[in-house]
Amino acid sequence: MSLSAQVSRISGVTRAWVSRWHLTGPVILVVFVGLAVLLFMTGPKNTPQGRTEKAWPVSVMVASPTSLSPNLQVFGKVQTDQIASIKTSITAPVAEVLHREGDKVEKGDLLMRLEDSELALAVRVAKAESRNREASLMSIENDYNLTKALTVHEQSLNNIAQQHLKRQLNLYKQGMASNALVDEARRVASESTIKMERHMALLADFPNQIERRQAELEESMARLEKSQLDLAQTNITAPFSGRILATFVSEGDRVVAGIPLLKIAGSEHLEVRAALPLGSGTLLRKVLATGEEVLATGAVDGGVISLRLERLASSLKQGQSGVDGFFSLRSGDQPELGRVINMNISMPLESKVLPLPIQALYEGNGIYRVNNGRLEHLHVDVVGDYIDAGGIQRVLVRCGEVNPGDTLVTTQLPRAITGLLVDPIEADAMMKLQVMN
Repeated sequence: MSLSAQVSRISGVTRAWVSRWHLTGPVILVVFVGLAVLLFMTGPKNTPQGRTEKAWPVSVMVASPTSLSPNLQVFGKVQTDQIASIKTSITAPVAEVLHREGDKVEKGDLLMRLEDSELALAVRVAKAESRNREASLMSIENDYNLTKALTVHEQSLNNIAQQHLKRQLNLYKQGMASNALVDEARRVASESTIKMERHMALLADFPNQIERRQAELEESMARLEKSQLDLAQTNITAPFSGRILATFVSEGDRVVAGIPLLKIAGSEHLEVRAALPLGSGTLLRKVLATGEEVLATGAVDGGVISLRLERLASSLKQGQSGVDGFFSLRSGDQPELGRVINMNISMPLESKVLPLPIQALYEGNGIYRVNNGRLEHLHVDVVGDYIDAGGIQRVLVRCGEVNPGDTLVTTQLPRAITGLLVDPIEADAMMKLQVMN
């Protein structure tokens, strides 16, 4: 086969393939278009639906205004006005310390004992001196009695001497007595007079001597009592019931007069001091002025103690915005001195108030009422806090627009606004729903 024939054959085959591909393209296009039309015709139809408003579930309660006493929660500190720093006025070594810091003691309990040998010796010396002074007083009293008894005789002897002098003088005038006899009579009379004067002076001085001896005896007895008191101070006893706050000495220490031995706080005069807000303090002062009791409770180690407001401070401390209240302990365990107690004070009774959960109160002292399934904002006055019988803290509010039986929202709804559609749910049902979720 020639070259021209081969070229012609190849050219014919090529034209056949080209004409075939030209027919295939339109066929494929037609097929795809048909399928698209078929899908469009047989596909589901989208029917537009109307938009519905969502109802937000909220926990509600039925309003029931009542009269309740708000609770004021404050912190108080246990203190006492009966703190004694026990000292001694003697010098002696410490023999024994029977109670240490933190011990509870009763009035009259022996707390500490000092060595008493030196002081016992001083008592013996004082007793001997007292006996000596007493004997001296008795001796001077005997001399006084004897001197008084001899006064009559001294006067009689003086009278005799004076009478003898007179007789000698008469005889001398008659020339019957010599000068020597007269002089002797005069000497005897003068001596008797001098003796009589001395006797009378001694008699007059005896009361002074007796009084001086009595003073000396009383002084010696006072020294005896002082030594006995010093001896008694070797036994250090509790002046009242309470707890030992501190012990400053140990066995073997030698204490001197005026050195503190220990410090004790009385338990009979414990009170709790609490800082109260100024407004609450003013209200409580008025209540106390009427004679009514203001009661409170305090939590101590899982227990509860009962307290009563006794008085309020008369002035404000520098830097303090409230007034201090002083509460006495009525019952319960005695807390430690300096203990901080969480107190719950019962304020005066308030009428027409609502105890609401804390989460029911919105910003700006507002609450929401459900009216025809929608929220309605109400402004309330916050009266105070309240602890219910279950120990749950609530807030007491007063609102003149709330009527008994109204439905109030008790949950904190982030999107709360007047007119919002809600689905009210009772509190118990709301709790069960939260547990299931």
